[in-house]
Amino acid sequence: MKEAIEALKGAQTQIIEKEKLEAELQLASDIQMSILPQTLPQVMGFDFGVQLVPARMVAGDMYDFIPLNDNKVGIVVGDVTDKGLSAAIVMAQTHALLRVEAYRASSPLEALQGVNQHLLEINSRGLPVTAIFGVLDGTTNEFHYARAGHELPLICTADGEVTLAEKGLGQPLGYFTEPEIDENTINIPPGGTFLLYTDGLTERFDHLDLVSMNESLMSEISLCRGVSAQTMCDHMLEVTTTRQGDHLLLDDVTLVVVHRVRN
Repeated sequence: MKEAIEALKGAQTQIIEKEKLEAELQLASDIQMSILPQTLPQVMGFDFGVQLVPARMVAGDMYDFIPLNDNKVGIVVGDVTDKGLSAAIVMAQTHALLRVEAYRASSPLEALQGVNQHLLEINSRGLPVTAIFGVLDGTTNEFHYARAGHELPLICTADGEVTLAEKGLGQPLGYFTEPEIDENTINIPPGGTFLLYTDGLTERFDHLDLVSMNESLMSEISLCRGVSAQTMCDHMLEVTTTRQGDHLLLDDVTLVVVHRVRN
């Protein structure tokens, strides 16, 4: 009888500890989501959409919109190459560092280089972070970006033609002393759209090979031509969720869509 009572007490203690852990994780999730933008930016001639779906209660993905001067906005999408609390902490650090560097750096490339140096000093576990950071200029209709080992932007014309941005060298932040960082500019045509995303999006396309995943993703994007940025975001998430089916979500999914209104 005594052993049964002790076993019951042990089980109750485990339940209590589990509930405490779940409450702490929920709090961490709430805090994490609160540091992400609560509203979409206002840039004349453009509209925006966003989706972030964590694979667990806390995410290693991030996005941000950083208001700048002269009808410009900084746009960030990043992905810590790990899961759970450790990835969430590094994500929060990277988010804060990018905010600081975006305001004082002279270019997206310089901003990512600055973030890399900081991460090398504080990221004790050495978790690599892929990131793309660029500045959307609402006057020139250009998106000038730097890419640190991240997924290539996808560009969709008003006619539904979808292409990947030109590929250059790119290595993640927080791991190499002087990572190779790709730098490029997208000219957004009237009615055109570009997408920034994490690899959790492509991985949900039936686990196909890379070429097939990109082709399938591009096909879905083409079908969305002419809709608002948020509508495209919502559609892409719905499609990938359907494809995922009952399979466990293995990676966070983040998608930022920027659409130039015809003018």
